[in-house]
Amino acid sequence: MHNLTDIKNRLIEEFFPELKNEKISTAYKKNLKDALFEYERPGKKRYFIKINELMKNAPLQAIEAGLAHEMAHIIKELKKGFFSSCFEGFLYKVSDRYRIVDERDADLAIVLRGYGKHLLELYKYREKLGLPVYDDNGLSASEIKKLLSLS
Repeated sequence: MHNLTDIKNRLIEEFFPELKNEKISTAYKKNLKDALFEYERPGKKRYFIKINELMKNAPLQAIEAGLAHEMAHIIKELKKGFFSSCFEGFLYKVSDRYRIVDERDADLAIVLRGYGKHLLELYKYREKLGLPVYDDNGLSASEIKKLLSLS
């Protein structure tokens, strides 16, 4: 099993320096509904990234991709400010179209930061687990491969 804190700290140090002043906790959790990773904001400058226990035996790159994806959401939230992020949180919950666009944006952000291959590893692991693919899972594997081929 991977040390989530070490992975998170390394990701922030090397690829997400804008998060260095945020308190971000990570932990494996049971029963994440339809998700392998998700984050919540329990307080100002405090975030909690929950990782589905199904990820305990996942390859390191898959864990990194999931954490990076959630960090991309956090960065977007920080840039928006409190009221805008609350409104976007509401939109995320009530609008399928908004949720799809938001997840695709987070994937694109991490591909641009060098995590495309990691994201493909996460997709392979999700497939190995037999989990379904939903419209709001983010970019497709073929889209990620196409983006990687352009670099």
